[in-house]
Amino acid sequence: MILEEFNKLRTEEVPTDELERSKNMIYADILRGMDNPHEMSEILTYMEIQFRNERSLDDYVRKIKAISSESIMEAANTYLSENCLATVILKPK
Repeated sequence: MILEEFNKLRTEEVPTDELERSKNMIYADILRGMDNPHEMSEILTYMEIQFRNERSLDDYVRKIKAISSESIMEAANTYLSENCLATVILKPK
């Protein structure tokens, strides 16, 4: 089932409405976090430490808005091809 979804990401464009809804959800999560002073400081600190840039949150939002169906397919073909995957089997003790 997971491999089928990976294959769809590699071969089919994500519908525009689904992509926009997903991007809006990510953006809304960021804005909700910015409403809380504690979370805001955590978000800003994380972004600055992770990316070593005080403008990293702006850059992150800009990159999210720039994601396209084509860029998703390109990334899926690069990182989700079957020869890049590993299978893990978990068994209870």
